[in-house]
Amino acid sequence: MSIRGISVLRSIESLGGKAENQQIYEWFLGSGTLTEESKRITKWNEPAYEHRIRAHISIWRKKGELIWKSKGCYSLTKKGTKRLEAERRKK
Repeated sequence: MSIRGISVLRSIESLGGKAENQQIYEWFLGSGTLTEESKRITKWNEPAYEHRIRAHISIWRKKGELIWKSKGCYSLTKKGTKRLEAERRKK
């Protein structure tokens, strides 16, 4: 699975609307949808999916969908919740 940005928002939502990076990583691992490529260890000695998730978090923060709560901890904003609701209506 290539990690889609909306999946990062969904993971935080399913974790109660607020989550730490490690919880998000574990959510993706538990989903069983990560590819072997996304699990490969990068030159920074971490799985590629961790970098991708942090990149999506950064994008969502800039868009106002997530807010930083503390180091490595993020929370959905009303805007983020509305985006998820709109995504569900598309289906």
